[in-house]
Order: sequence, then structure tokens, then C-alpha cells
Amino acid sequence: MTTSIRLFLFLSALLSGAPVAWGQSVGPLTDAEQAKLRKNVTDKNYLAVQSTLADYCAKYLTEARSPDNTIYKRAESATAAVQCVSVGRAAIMAADGDADARLRARELAQPLADEAAQIKKQADSETKFMGLTWGLGFGFSFASGDGIDDAEIVNGIVRVKSQKKQQPRAVMEFHKYLWCNKGFTDGTRGCGPFVAVAASQENVLSGVGFGFMYGFKSMSTDSDGFSIGVGAILDGKVKGLAEGFRKDEAPPAGEAAVRTEEKSRWSALVFATKTF
Repeated sequence: MTTSIRLFLFLSALLSGAPVAWGQSVGPLTDAEQAKLRKNVTDKNYLAVQSTLADYCAKYLTEARSPDNTIYKRAESATAAVQCVSVGRAAIMAADGDADARLRARELAQPLADEAAQIKKQADSETKFMGLTWGLGFGFSFASGDGIDDAEIVNGIVRVKSQKKQQPRAVMEFHKYLWCNKGFTDGTRGCGPFVAVAASQENVLSGVGFGFMYGFKSMSTDSDGFSIGVGAILDGKVKGLAEGFRKDEAPPAGEAAVRTEEKSRWSALVFATKTF
């Protein structure tokens, strides 16, 4: 296993090893609550069916909407709201009485089901944006040391025919936004560490990197966001002049051709990415 791959696995494990607590789990409706719904259906008290189910699920819907809760608490409550409505509609369909009554009562609960599903979609979008999330980005790297493609000796002087200091990069990054989000209550922006694998024009996997990134999206309901990352990248195999050879200088005594060697090299990395 190469040094760059080991580094990527190590950094990914660090990010994955710091989950954020989601709080205590919540359950669906109690047996007594489901029994009350079934009785209202049997009695064809449709308004009571609608209002009763809304009351039972109101706590979860309120928590899922509250801007004072963290995005993780909102996501947890939104999931509970969907479960609450789903269990309630199942209880409606299990009521005694004619089929038309059950169907009518179930349809009256549809707007509540739609509302819970929409809130859950927004909450899931916020937690997904904060990470741990993959993003695809494009940028460039630049290094102080010279990497070369080719060199030759011309009139007793080492001449580099082409070199690599700056390179365009395609980046697949893995990030976690830990800050810049008002204590996880703002799901539209964040900042935190990232690890990345990068491709170059020559190699599908040319290096791995890490650094810091800031991300944002216009609205919490948006399905994706835009981020900017700054960091460092380690390229595993960069061709350079062998020991003793210097650009625009005479080669070592007795050398008739340029010798090269491959080694790891650190570069600065800047890129923009779209989270998906």
C-alpha cells in the first residue's frame, strides 16, 4: 500500500470517528392512541380522526421545525413525525367499519403525511450537507519544488523540456462541517476538515490531501451546496532530476544523459466542490 493511500485511510478514519450525538430515539404511537384513532373511524368521526392524529404528531413536527434545535435533532424529530403519521394511517386502515370510511379517514390524513415528508426532506438535506459527505471538485495544486516531464543535456547544460509546478486537479473530497453553523442550528453553511483523493491529467489517483473547507447553500431546502477547500496534497510518484543534476547547470562529471528519480512531494491545493 502506497504512502498516499495510507494517509487517506488514516485521515478518513479520523473524520468518521467523531460522530455527533442525535439524542434519544423516539417511538411511534402507543396502543391506546392507535385504538382511539380506530374508534373515531368506526364512529365516522372524521374531523376527530384528523385532529387527533395531528395532535399526536404535533410534538415531533414542532421540534423538526424549531430553529433552536440542532440540525440533527430536527432530522431525528422529522423522522419521528413521518413514523407517527405512518403508524396513525395504518391504524386508520385497521379500524372496524366499512371500507369507504377507512379510505375517507386515510385521505383526510394525507396533508399531514405530505407535511411530515417535506419537513423530513429539508432536515435530511441539512444533515447531508454538514457531512460526513462526499463532494466532487475541481481546482489546482502548486509546489515549490520542481517536478519534470522530460529533460536533456544541451551543450553541456541540463535543460528541462517541461516541468510541473502547477497542475489542474479533479478532487473527490470527504468532509465534516464542525463549525461556522451556530452550534449546528444553521443548516445552510459550515466549515471544517476534509480529506481528498485527487486525479491529474496523467493518473486517475495521483495523490491524497487534507485541509480546511467552507461550504454554503442558498436555502436549507436546497439538495446540494458549494464549497471551497484549501489544503495540502501528497503526490506519490513525482518525477524529478536525480541527485547531482540541477536545472540550467552542468551535469555531474561523467554523466552523458539526464537521470531522473521518482519520489513523494507535497503541494498546496485549492479547489471548489459541489456536494452531492
